[in-house]
Amino acid sequence: MDTKAADGDATKVLQRALKQVQTATTKKHALTRTEVFNLLQECFAPEATTPCKILGFRLAGLAPSCITTEVWQLILDAAVKELAGAAAQGAAPVLVHSIPVFDVLPLTLTLGFLQQQEMEPLKKIQACVNHESIDVRCVALATFSRVSILSTKVLFARGLTRFPFDSNEARIVAQQDVTSILIDIWKLNLQAAEAEAPEVAAVAFSNLAHLFGRSHAIRSLSSQHVRPPYPRFGMFKANAQLLPMDSQLHAMKWLSMVAYMLMQKSGACTPGIAIAIMELDATAALGTSIFPYLHCTCAVGM
Repeated sequence: MDTKAADGDATKVLQRALKQVQTATTKKHALTRTEVFNLLQECFAPEATTPCKILGFRLAGLAPSCITTEVWQLILDAAVKELAGAAAQGAAPVLVHSIPVFDVLPLTLTLGFLQQQEMEPLKKIQACVNHESIDVRCVALATFSRVSILSTKVLFARGLTRFPFDSNEARIVAQQDVTSILIDIWKLNLQAAEAEAPEVAAVAFSNLAHLFGRSHAIRSLSSQHVRPPYPRFGMFKANAQLLPMDSQLHAMKWLSMVAYMLMQKSGACTPGIAIAIMELDATAALGTSIFPYLHCTCAVGM
């Protein structure tokens, strides 16, 4: 009887969750804080079924307007719990839906999570990026890369001034720790672009192209992790050639920027010393790969 009752309760929760997801999809302001909070508590309970957890995270990802800080904290705690259990068998279906909630979580909560070293946030992120499921790896790389860009903007704008610390020195140390994690996330992208499965490498190249297109501070990262330049640059290029054409465009954009930055760092772009030339034969890019037509050369000047 107990089993039947539990199954009946799970079915009711599933039906309520499905209804709220449908409502939030079409009418973002139609739900109340109480009904969302109560449902999420049931969806994220230890005994909740996988379908209930998935619907709970889907509802959270829709970010209904009624969600308060208290509800967001509940969502964050549930998401972190899923990250911690990433290595468990059968965790992938829930991870694919729990990781994207970091895109909609308030940045204050995300930064709070990243600075809690006892929770080992980087290790949890690495577990998802290195997961056996390609879908989980792709979602993790894309999501945490976007989160890292937004978090970095907040850090450089006002630091961790909104968080209580015992001293200014403690705040500086925490900010350095968070910055280190954000840089490590981009190191994971570099690793994925170099040697991962095509699907994962495609996401990594897209992330890197987006980052390099908006940030000059990344130069130090490129110079540290594309060294010695030629062998590793060749590895990136070889892996990029295995990708679909759309993904190759992202890879080409990123590799072009890396090549230019490396030439700047070496002095190859200094006026009067050398001229950097980057060529792309657009008419020949209609084949299976665009990379045979991407050339990076240095012409020595007078």
